[in-house]
Amino acid sequence: MADPWRIAAMAGAIIVLGTSLAFSTAGTRPSASHPAGDAKRGEEPAQVCLTCHGATPLKYGDPPIDPPLLRGQRENYIFLALHAYGAGGRTEPTMQPFAAALDEQQMRDVAAYLAGPPKPVPTVNMAGSAGHREAIAKCGICHGETGMGEMQGMPVITGQRFEYLERALQEYRDGRRSAAAMVAVAKQTSPAEARTILRYYAAQNALEAAR
Repeated sequence: MADPWRIAAMAGAIIVLGTSLAFSTAGTRPSASHPAGDAKRGEEPAQVCLTCHGATPLKYGDPPIDPPLLRGQRENYIFLALHAYGAGGRTEPTMQPFAAALDEQQMRDVAAYLAGPPKPVPTVNMAGSAGHREAIAKCGICHGETGMGEMQGMPVITGQRFEYLERALQEYRDGRRSAAAMVAVAKQTSPAEARTILRYYAAQNALEAAR
C-alpha cells in the first residue's frame, strides 16, 4: 500500500512546481525573475529588512523569537513572499506595510540583494544522525538532504533558526499556515520527531545573519 504521506508530499510538490512555473511564464502575473532584480539597487531598501532579520534581530510573536534569516535565501522565494505580503495573501503586522510600500521591481531588487550570489551545495553536518535520516525520509522529497530545496520557489531552510522553523511547523499543524504537503507532514510528525529534524536542518550552513 502506498505511503499516504509520500502521496501528499508529492502532490504538494507538484502544486508548488506548477505555481512556480506559472509565475515564471505567465506574462500577466508577477514573475520571480523577469525582469531580473538588481542587487545594487536593492541594497538600500534591504537594510530595513535587516533591522529585524540581520545580525542583531528584533524578536517577534508570542512567545518572542528571532525572525528568520534571509541572507542566502532563494531569490524567487523572497520575491514571492514579499508579493504575497504586499497583496494580502500572507498576513503579518510588520511585514505587510513594508511590502505594500514596494513596487514589484523593488521587491525583485531586495530579493536579489538578500539572496546574494549562488551558493555551492553545502557539506552535510550531522551525517548519519537520527535527524539526517528522518529529514531525508520525511522532508527530502521537497527540501532536499540539507534543506536547500529541490525546486524553484522553495525556501532554503539550511541553517535557518531552529525556533523559527519550529514555530512555522506548528503554524502548519494548527492551520495558521496552509500548504497541502506541509500540513500533512506537520500533522503526521510528532513534536519530538519534528525537533530532531529541525535541529538537523538548523545545524547546516547556508543562511547567514550577516555577510
